[in-house]
Amino acid sequence: MFRSPKAAGAQLQKQRAFAAGSVCGDPSIQGEVIGRVPGKIAGCGVDNAMSIASVSGVRLSAKSTMDCDTTKALKSWVDNSAKPALSGKGGGLREIKVAAHYACRRRNNAKTGKISEHGTGRAIDISGF
Repeated sequence: MFRSPKAAGAQLQKQRAFAAGSVCGDPSIQGEVIGRVPGKIAGCGVDNAMSIASVSGVRLSAKSTMDCDTTKALKSWVDNSAKPALSGKGGGLREIKVAAHYACRRRNNAKTGKISEHGTGRAIDISGF
């Protein structure tokens, strides 16, 4: 297949821009590095936090703060479950509606008890597609 130099240059520029926004060592995960997010209560906080905008070409309705392990698990779920399940539904999966992501809090917003996974950057709640 022949590509004109102009088309090849445009493709290369697009690839560089995409790679520039990649996080967690994966160009299909787009976002930005935040770094350490301190918690307001003991046990909260995220080391090496990311603000994720899209995963495998699927936009998140709100940039979501999480760690790379959680981001990679989300990508695996998108690629292996969500996309295949929604592939025949109105054009497939284009956006994930985020209900909640990082929030320094205890489970169920209780005054006492264990810290929620949301409080450590290891959870994302999805409310729709």
